[in-house]
Amino acid sequence: TLINALITLWGLFWGILASTLVNRFRRRTMFLASTLGSLACYVVWTALQATYERQTDLTGAGSPALAKGVLAMIFLYNVTFTVGWGALQVTYVVEILPFHLRAKGLVLYNLFVALALIFNQYANPIGVTNAKWRYYITYDVWLAFEAVVVYFLFVETGKMSLEETAVILDGNEDRLTEEVARRTEKLAMEAGGDGARL
Repeated sequence: TLINALITLWGLFWGILASTLVNRFRRRTMFLASTLGSLACYVVWTALQATYERQTDLTGAGSPALAKGVLAMIFLYNVTFTVGWGALQVTYVVEILPFHLRAKGLVLYNLFVALALIFNQYANPIGVTNAKWRYYITYDVWLAFEAVVVYFLFVETGKMSLEETAVILDGNEDRLTEEVARRTEKLAMEAGGDGARL
């Protein structure tokens, strides 16, 4: 439908914009703002949908203003999700995993994304049909849980190299790698300047 096409184009626009600006903001801040913004949009969306459905049950016709409000929340949710999670999901996975786990981590990440997409594709229509607006409360709770996880467990990786991030996350194991790199650089400098001969 036209609305689905517009939502897709809207998401594409914000995804491209967020991707070009991602290095100007802190990663953890983007995730937290995105999650809290998504939660706020979803709570308002749930309230508007509940009011619309109750009105429809009472009068037989829902308010066009409420329907437009729900549509606006869908578009706003798309923005808040895309500027954080859409732009950073894969990037963050790569940044937090050490080299020897990166490929396995990306496979697991893609597996869980695929499972979530399958769930959303098939379970959501059943949930909305049976529970109506109450089904959205599930997502309200999930987004609140995600916000807590992001706040307490996500580390800041912005403006850091993969090696610097590895030192923060891996601790002593990666400090050895850092020390080897430092000594190699020192030997290279002693051997002739820029280390081109090593």
